[in-house]
Amino acid sequence: MTHSTAHKNSSQNCAISTAIVTRDLAALRKIAVSPGGFRSRKARIQSWHVLLGLDRPDSSLAANDSVDGSPAKTCNKKILPHVHPSYTDTKTDLVNAVSLDTQRQVALDTARSFVQFTTTTKPIKQQPLDESIPRSSLDSANDGQVIAPTQTKSISYWSQATVDRNRAAIKDVILRVLQEYPCLNYYQGYHDIASVIHMLYKSRPQSSKVLSRMTILHLLDFMEPTMTTSTTYTFLIHLLLKKVDHDLYIALKPCGDVGTTRQRSNSSSHIVGMYALSWIITAFTHDLDRVDAALRVMDGLVAYGTCFLVYIAAAFLHFGRNDIIGKFGSNHHHYDMHQADDDEVMPRLHTYLTSGVVNSEMVDHVLVDAGKMLKATPIADLIHQHKQSSSIETLTHLHDACGFRFDQHMQMYLTDKQHSDLHLQAIFCDVCAIEEFKARCKRLAVMARRKKQWNATRRWVMRRRYPIGMTVASILVVAMAVVIQYWKPSILPRLHLRWLW
Repeated sequence: MTHSTAHKNSSQNCAISTAIVTRDLAALRKIAVSPGGFRSRKARIQSWHVLLGLDRPDSSLAANDSVDGSPAKTCNKKILPHVHPSYTDTKTDLVNAVSLDTQRQVALDTARSFVQFTTTTKPIKQQPLDESIPRSSLDSANDGQVIAPTQTKSISYWSQATVDRNRAAIKDVILRVLQEYPCLNYYQGYHDIASVIHMLYKSRPQSSKVLSRMTILHLLDFMEPTMTTSTTYTFLIHLLLKKVDHDLYIALKPCGDVGTTRQRSNSSSHIVGMYALSWIITAFTHDLDRVDAALRVMDGLVAYGTCFLVYIAAAFLHFGRNDIIGKFGSNHHHYDMHQADDDEVMPRLHTYLTSGVVNSEMVDHVLVDAGKMLKATPIADLIHQHKQSSSIETLTHLHDACGFRFDQHMQMYLTDKQHSDLHLQAIFCDVCAIEEFKARCKRLAVMARRKKQWNATRRWVMRRRYPIGMTVASILVVAMAVVIQYWKPSILPRLHLRWLW
């Protein structure tokens, strides 16, 4: 390491420490998307606590609470008032609070946790993006049988006992968050986010508290009864690409066109940007194969909110634009997208995007690029474009969604020179967020019922009663022509209805 590099690292570490001490949210947001990010595990935990509002005096988790990596030795209501029973208590309360179906699904998902972090077929560098975060934050002694990698290179060698222990911890953490907020709907992929958080904190009480706050601030849009809002975020990816990289957007048109007036919603394959759904709802933790890379993406989520995942997805696609355009673009000699059927090309493109775009090696560069995209096209502008889209009839508005709400309140706080605590209270008010979430779910449920009733009525008229409907329509047309001919005969020739006579 050269003297200039050491001096640069020292100055960056000093800037991070200063931002943490002064609770400078604007500075921490910039650091989160700068090369190297928060750089150390201790700085990341402290920064997350500031950005999540967990360092405030009324919070149950202080910013410097157990940042040395050691699990918390005690868990009592004085330290963690929002974590309900002690983690050493029986789990009868969890059984009563969370439905059996949800418990079974959580058990199935957590049984598959850490798979993407234990083996990989991709080559990995000797140094991770964040040198302070090992590729496994849960390495332990050789207790039990060691899980052997399926390839010559793997990210870590974890004992089976370590994996089982942490899977049980993640399951417990998830169930306690669902117990605390029964209105939330668990979804597959939530366990991936919980896994990364627990790998950072290595403590059930702290992991539960951080996951709870992160859920309320950034993940509510994915915990609605339906996936309508989640698929709206994938729509925003194509909307953003249409503005920042039109050639790439054209190549991705088989996966959805934001300019169409009506989407074919009868199949998930026709949802705009369906390939990116797992990226968005898991914050890329399901697709990245390195812990440090997953944590870097989580830095962006914690700093900028749910909508920033759209910019990260666009940045990943932008970095792979040459391959995407070369394989599927309109100028490629194998496929001419102006002539080929989208339904034929889309499965090939979808497979390529889900397996060949997200790469742990480029995460640091992707976050920097995503930050530039955000500066050029703010979230508010993107939401406004979405609202003006001609496809809006098939989508839900985001004006009251969790992601846009967080961005609005954060912008109000940052633009206020006095940095009023009222804005911070609005950002970190769990009760307010939950109440708004419930109201939004009710509104979406009403919209869904109305749409279902309308579709049923339309099917009844157009399919089961098609002859009757056509007869009635014909009678109305003839009656209208007669009336027009009676009152203003000169209009009839211009209406080309002379054939009726």
